[in-house]
Amino acid sequence: LYQIEKEKGLEPDQHTFDIILNACVKADDLSNTTTILEEIYKLSHRLHFDSTLLSSLIKVCSTNPDRKINLQRLERILELLREKNISYDQKIYEALITTYGKLGMFDKAVGLYEEVVEKSRNQESSEGVEDKKGAIKLSVRIYTGLIVACRKAKQHQRAMEFFEDLLNRRIIPDLTFLNTLFE
Repeated sequence: LYQIEKEKGLEPDQHTFDIILNACVKADDLSNTTTILEEIYKLSHRLHFDSTLLSSLIKVCSTNPDRKINLQRLERILELLREKNISYDQKIYEALITTYGKLGMFDKAVGLYEEVVEKSRNQESSEGVEDKKGAIKLSVRIYTGLIVACRKAKQHQRAMEFFEDLLNRRIIPDLTFLNTLFE
């Protein structure tokens, strides 16, 4: 798809890059992933970075066997977020917590979880909020990322505490969460 667009002289957009990144990750294609990331950075001045593309970019940061490369990629993406003054939304929080979990960065994952707890608490206490679109809330994806972080850090007791918290908040665990919990 990417090559066809380039051969036709078309400029790929954020949707094209999102599809290609996800395909590279699923195919475990590290060399093309690196090429696509460089192309995205090169075109960053004209691309619209929506939360779908940003979460895909963040998820790529846990795919390379070299942790140092993953951390460099993540720092570059976080710098891009700062440069473009992009606030974290639901998808970005979910992707960051999961990525930090996969990278074994337990404290970072838990720190972001605590931010989400605080934001969701503040949103619940805001009176007159009718539009819930864009609200930050705890989700099964956030808890799945936390369980990954707990497993990597050998924090089994904390994993069970997060599981209890998920249940107490009446969030329904999905199969991905349960598989992650019992791995």
